[in-house]
Amino acid sequence: DSKWLKDDTYIFVSNMNGIILFQPINPELEGTNRINVKENREMIEIAKIKGSGWVEYMWPKPGESEPSKKMTYIKKVTVGDETFIVGSGFYTD
Repeated sequence: DSKWLKDDTYIFVSNMNGIILFQPINPELEGTNRINVKENREMIEIAKIKGSGWVEYMWPKPGESEPSKKMTYIKKVTVGDETFIVGSGFYTD
């Protein structure tokens, strides 16, 4: 239980270099560089080009190991001279 998690919906944060800064479901991913993961590259491109938008991809639901289809909305957020990607999504199946 956390204010960042409701059922299988949660908030996550990464930077524009693909480093995961906050991931409440998989905290072991925090600090790792995921630039080589397709959906992370898509999120970065959307943030750069549009500033916000939707990404569809496969990701395991909390507590599961098999990926499910997920729709995530991301938004580019600038704080001082740093830029972040903040996102949250929902599983469609």
